[in-house]
Amino acid sequence: MKHHILPIVFSALAFCLPSQAQNGGRAQEIQRVVDGLNSANPVERIVAFEEAFEKGDATIRQIALDTVFTGNDLTLHSIAIAQILSTKTSYVMRLIEPLDSKRARLAEESAGSFDYRIVNFDSDTGDFLSFSSHSRLDNDTDQPIAHLGNFAGDRMSLAVNLADMYGVTGLVCHADVRLSATPGVMAGTMTCGREGNYRVETDLRR
Repeated sequence: MKHHILPIVFSALAFCLPSQAQNGGRAQEIQRVVDGLNSANPVERIVAFEEAFEKGDATIRQIALDTVFTGNDLTLHSIAIAQILSTKTSYVMRLIEPLDSKRARLAEESAGSFDYRIVNFDSDTGDFLSFSSHSRLDNDTDQPIAHLGNFAGDRMSLAVNLADMYGVTGLVCHADVRLSATPGVMAGTMTCGREGNYRVETDLRR
């Protein structure tokens, strides 16, 4: 039996070593991204983020976003948000509280949140179109009525047609949000005309 132990041990080591090497390579790949994003050189931080999105998989991209939003580089924050708006279309707006307790029907009808979509984002101008599953359909195109919005720096403004939420013709809510202290979350106010004003927030990563 003793003559058979060493071959078995070596076989087990041969089986484990490639897996360990792969894990080590993966750890180094992730660490390079984190180190690049935490570099003292702002140019290196931007390059590291761009490379993470160009060459990295979903995990690398998520790590890059988390690292950026927990840092204090506002330029990189803006670049990260632009990247999100370029690649992701579906979001949720949360109504945190009405600013006028007598006009809170929207919060009640929406159960505190509603979906919205951002399409045709222009990374040069920051312009985009936004609409919701609650938007009224255009009579000519049979498509949801969309409104022009804009992102610049750490601020985003958008308008969403919510006329179909409870049959209020022409209901358009205008939101003005900025990056908050919570990573990836933009917060601010939204005005909906006669349906009231609200404090809102939207997590761009989810």
